[in-house]
Amino acid sequence: DVPYSEGLFTSYRAEDAAAKSAFPFGHGLSYTTFTYDQPKQLTEGECQAFVCVTATVSNSGRSGASGSEVAQAYVEFPPSAEEPKLVLRGFHKTAVLAPGAEEVAMFNFTRRDLSIYRGGGWQLQHDIKLHIGSSSAPLYWLSMSIS
Repeated sequence: DVPYSEGLFTSYRAEDAAAKSAFPFGHGLSYTTFTYDQPKQLTEGECQAFVCVTATVSNSGRSGASGSEVAQAYVEFPPSAEEPKLVLRGFHKTAVLAPGAEEVAMFNFTRRDLSIYRGGGWQLQHDIKLHIGSSSAPLYWLSMSIS
């Protein structure tokens, strides 16, 4: 038998430096750069899911190159949840954006996306932080709280 005691704490979710990967999850190279506007939570009337969040992704590169981006949404549960610090819960691949062009990335979260499994059932968590960016590295994040 091989014990797998790390559970969910692997790769980008690892808190132990020995278990971390060489590059952040989602890391990639491009001939251009992208910027993100602050995420916005939509109202109930605008949203068909439990929670909907948008963020505008812009090709801000000076090279004149077009490119596409994969915006990623990570949920950070409160420390009391005893879950990995980050859990990938959504992504949005943009079309190929010309320099200066932008696209709105939409993330639709179900109740289960914002819950953890405990005691035989799913428990919705409160005071969740949402991080949107190009990888799991905090350098590129824009954050918001969902209550």
